[in-house]
Formats: sequence, C-alpha cells, structure tokens
Amino acid sequence: MEEIRKLKEKVGSHEADVKLHKKLLERTNQPQSFMMKDIERAEKELDFAKRKANQLDSQLKKLKIENEQLKGSKASINDDLQRLLAKRSDIEQLQTALMGIIRHSSSRKIDVDDLRMLLSD
Repeated sequence: MEEIRKLKEKVGSHEADVKLHKKLLERTNQPQSFMMKDIERAEKELDFAKRKANQLDSQLKKLKIENEQLKGSKASINDDLQRLLAKRSDIEQLQTALMGIIRHSSSRKIDVDDLRMLLSD
C-alpha cells in the first residue's frame, strides 16, 4: 500500500508538472500568436499599399499620356492662332490700303486695274 501511495504522489506531482508546463506553453504561445497576428495584419496592409501604389502608378501613366496629348493640342492651337494673326495683319493692311485709295480718289469710283497695281507694290 505504501508503494501505491508513493505512486499516487508521483502521479500527482507529474500531473502538477504537466499542468504547469501547459500553462507555460500557453503563455509562450500567446505572445507568439499575437506577433503572428500582428505580422499578418502588417502583411495585409503592405499588400493593400502595393495594390494602391500600382493603381496610382497606372493612373499616373494615363495622366502623362493625356498631358502629352494636351501639349500637342495646345501646340496645334497655337499654330492656328499664329496663322490667324498673320491673316488678320494681312486683312488690316488691305483695309488700310483700300481706305487710302478711297480717300485719295477724286471720284467714288475705283478703277480695279489701278487697285491691283497699287496692291501689288
């Protein structure tokens, strides 16, 4: 009977050790699981940031293309404006010449041949 009692004590002692080790294991796993969750959260945030960066990069490329197209349109409009200003200057010169001819004409009739000759000079 003494042996049984000693065995029971040993079993009880081992059971207490097992319980203690289980508690210690749970405590060591808790910080580890916390760290794992934190790492998983950080990886998700990083993945989201990478996807967002890719979207912004794609949008930037589109905007650069649109910007180049707009620069081309602006240059074309500027060329058109320069041509119009040159034509306007020509028209103003013609108008001035016609007004001068009309003022210096003794009659209100203008000889077309004389006009051609004056304009060609």
